[in-house]
Amino acid sequence: MPGTTFRGSPYYSAEAEKLTCNVLEKFIGIEGSQARCLNVPPGETYGLGASPPVVPGGGAVTVTWTAPGGRPATDWIGLYRVGARDTAYLVRRYTGGLRAGSLVFTVPSGPGAYEVRYFAADSFREAGYRARITVP
Repeated sequence: MPGTTFRGSPYYSAEAEKLTCNVLEKFIGIEGSQARCLNVPPGETYGLGASPPVVPGGGAVTVTWTAPGGRPATDWIGLYRVGARDTAYLVRRYTGGLRAGSLVFTVPSGPGAYEVRYFAADSFREAGYRARITVP
């Protein structure tokens, strides 16, 4: 996807390095931040991008994604300030269960660093992929 910045690296931590998986899912559980493996068939991965990566305040950014087949319609993408808790999204939109697609988000008018995050099945189980957006 031309003009798209993909950031598809799983989250890594000492605990996560003990896991053997192709996609690590980060989520907030009853005991705090946790991680677990997603069963993604070989050759099927998540991808998330934002274009353009620098957007004037109040401007539009197109967010594109790819996901493994068979995902539920309730997978969603949220717009966040960088560093915000998963529950503190500014806006969220559902993917409709599509394997690939795009959504247009309006960024806040204030300058700052923002990001989009992909979540599974109407939950705060993050698929481990983010794309950054800067508002100068």
